[in-house]
Amino acid sequence: ANNIINSLLMVSAAIISIVILKSGFSIPQLFLFIAAMNAVVAIYIYSLLPEFLMRFLAWLVINIVYRIRPTGLENIPKTGPAIVVCNHVSFMDPIILGGSVARPMRFVMYYKIFQMPFLSFLFRNAKAIPIASKSEDEELMRAAFEKVDAELAAGNIVCVFPEGGLTTDGEVQHFKPGIEKIIERRPVPVIPVALGRLWGSWFSRRKSGGIRKIPGRLFARVPVVIGTPVAPADASAESLELLVRTLRGDMR
Repeated sequence: ANNIINSLLMVSAAIISIVILKSGFSIPQLFLFIAAMNAVVAIYIYSLLPEFLMRFLAWLVINIVYRIRPTGLENIPKTGPAIVVCNHVSFMDPIILGGSVARPMRFVMYYKIFQMPFLSFLFRNAKAIPIASKSEDEELMRAAFEKVDAELAAGNIVCVFPEGGLTTDGEVQHFKPGIEKIIERRPVPVIPVALGRLWGSWFSRRKSGGIRKIPGRLFARVPVVIGTPVAPADASAESLELLVRTLRGDMR
């Protein structure tokens, strides 16, 4: 059936090309028409499945900048809701995770990064969830928890960085209790994940240079270690932090 469809499409393309050329258009104009049609189709596909295009772009970026080595991918459920908790080492962490896992994930992210010019469009299309601290914007914080619960209720995977920000020393910071509120409201499996060898990279906060420094650890091997799911009854901020620390080991 696939061969028949391919043959029909090839014949159709040939007929259209002949009609265009017979109408007085030149070969460069024909190529321009084909390019325009490809652009229209690409935009249409993007409008239908923006998440998968975003994941492809994430995969493309991380495989150009890093060499990702995921392990434990079988621990990500093929269907159903789940929460992924991960240590936060660099600004590239969501892209690395999004490009490593087959299923689309909803990332909870700091609202000021979510609102950054030019990037906000991408974050919205990736269905990221902006969040603020209670002291900054209590209403936005509540809205974020509501959105997380709605995504889990819809059977999606939500990724949370329970440290609440990037590490400033390369070590896993203490997990904040907000993760417990999410699990208490929506008891779903929790999957611990550890990222390694990103500390000192261009997008980490080592030596407080941020992305203004000369790039470091370009093309580095980046382990993504995915642990076994934890039952919601056994998941606490403290226990999840310990699991992520164990998965990470000595990798920084």
